[in-house]
Amino acid sequence: MGQRTRILIAALLGFLAGACGREETQPARNVVLIVVDTLRADQTSLHGYARDTTPFLAEWAQRDGQVFERALSTAPWTKPSIASMLSGLMPQQHQLTLHMQKLPSDGPNVAEAFRSRGFQTAAIQSNHLLAHEFGYNRGFDAYVDGVDTTLATHDRSTGPAVNAAAFAWLDARDRSKPFFLYVHHYEPHHNYLRDGSSWFPGYRGPLTGAESMDELYGLVSKMSPDDIEFLRARYDAEIRYQDDLLRELVAGLRERGLLEDTAVVLTSDHGEEFAEHGDLSHQYKLYEELVHVPLLVVRPGERRRGARIAGVVSLVDLPRTLLDLCGQYAARFPGRSLVGLLEGIAEEPRACGGHASTIPPGTNALYEREMFVDGRWKLVLNRKPGTRELYDLVVDPREQSDLSTAQPDQLERMQRGFEAWKVAAEAGRLGALPANIQLTPELEERMRKLGYLGG
Repeated sequence: MGQRTRILIAALLGFLAGACGREETQPARNVVLIVVDTLRADQTSLHGYARDTTPFLAEWAQRDGQVFERALSTAPWTKPSIASMLSGLMPQQHQLTLHMQKLPSDGPNVAEAFRSRGFQTAAIQSNHLLAHEFGYNRGFDAYVDGVDTTLATHDRSTGPAVNAAAFAWLDARDRSKPFFLYVHHYEPHHNYLRDGSSWFPGYRGPLTGAESMDELYGLVSKMSPDDIEFLRARYDAEIRYQDDLLRELVAGLRERGLLEDTAVVLTSDHGEEFAEHGDLSHQYKLYEELVHVPLLVVRPGERRRGARIAGVVSLVDLPRTLLDLCGQYAARFPGRSLVGLLEGIAEEPRACGGHASTIPPGTNALYEREMFVDGRWKLVLNRKPGTRELYDLVVDPREQSDLSTAQPDQLERMQRGFEAWKVAAEAGRLGALPANIQLTPELEERMRKLGYLGG
């Protein structure tokens, strides 16, 4: 969409809002993007989970914000998902799909777009795969990922340090300029450090909670339902702890008077599996427990507080939306804006895609999968061994019944839709594959300890 078209649409939204007897919510001065690593939507009370894992988020959303009920990540693990959130490109376009690749130095970048328009830009992050060595600092004036402060390992909490670093940057910033701040929390990611016994008491099985994910991979086929629920309860306890950290972060924004003119967007890069499809953790599959993530938007002067937006949306459209939340309609950037949906303007539903390309532990085989979601229907393509799966997400939201044989006509309709979608996506592919980083001994050791190099 060109600059002229976007400006006209922005003006039209304002006109329609006025014609309907309500004013359009005014653009924010600043925007804060909060990403909570490994947070699946259906295990948050924000999305109706039976356990009260996110009481703060649920209350805040109802009081001040809007929730997208079917937001989908573009990938089931961090690096390609965050690359999409920063670039507005699908993994098939930016092609960052493996652990050692760097964020492309060309192509669109939302932090650069903000900076070029006079915004201060900063990121406080706690995931090793987003360290500056991998190029994710592109476009940020400040990029805090120090090993001794916020950068995560799997065996310690980093949330308090992330909040402290965010507050320190906010207090030191140039107040004459607007800002874009990206804060990345890590608590729900394995290892699950919190005790979940209050939600699943009386467990007497063999697991202690101290097992590495490599150990759990080897045990999952032998785990009992109680073993799985023991792990799930610990994950839920991590989410509950994360919710307290988010309460603290938002309170800090409020104490600084920032919520009066700052839009806050909260989401996740991906979810987590608990044997719904035979595995634990994430990275390798594209089922809903891994790609359905929360998406909460809180805007100053919100006039649709507590609204729930039902249609499918993709996080590939997040950067375009972040710019529009601050009134930067003229900024050229891929993707569509979700601001119209926030304003209550009905829009034509759009299909969403996703991609997973990884080498699972203990193998040398490259797994590549793609997904295509169109309304209630979802197509999963397993490139190796070349199989297809079809799910009706209304009847079967947990994707337990593959309809590819029972509904051949629907399967072929989805296949045609996917092929057309992919042709359009590949027209925007960046020219070269992302470069691989050069491993230093120190970086190699850090990667190995986190399990990203095997062993």
